[in-house]
Amino acid sequence: MDIPLYPYFDPGTAVVLVTLLVFGALLVLAIGRAKGGKHFFIRKIAGLEAVEEAVGRATEMGKPVLYVPGIEDVNNIQTIYSMIILGHVARIVARYETPLIVPVCRAFVVPLAEETAKQAYLDSGVPDAYNPNNIRYLSEEQFAFSAGVDGIMLRERPAAHLYV
Repeated sequence: MDIPLYPYFDPGTAVVLVTLLVFGALLVLAIGRAKGGKHFFIRKIAGLEAVEEAVGRATEMGKPVLYVPGIEDVNNIQTIYSMIILGHVARIVARYETPLIVPVCRAFVVPLAEETAKQAYLDSGVPDAYNPNNIRYLSEEQFAFSAGVDGIMLRERPAAHLYV
């Protein structure tokens, strides 16, 4: 019977082991430096700054902001991230006291969008500015939803359009 020389380690995967050890050492070093008071540069995300600028322009024009969270259902990761972004946008909108219109394609997303926007207005200190009628369920059919969003654009004339 032939007993392998390395029963617990495959020498062909040594590159993975070395990479893992180097990454782990760098991670421990970075955590140690952060605990020691070292400040790291974190690059700003240009898209988030553009959202604030767009909301500011809408406020100057006295027009609402349109935020479309997508056409997927609640169990899709796109919708979950869209609600996180909606919370950020709603906080900015609440701070500027600008109307926010959120057309929704799926019925199960409506309460999630309502609670996200409501909490953002509450966090901003202006819970009375939240208008539940601005979270609008249109249709689950893709083209009917698109036509509904188009109708909102024509009637309300929002100054900023945010799509996820």
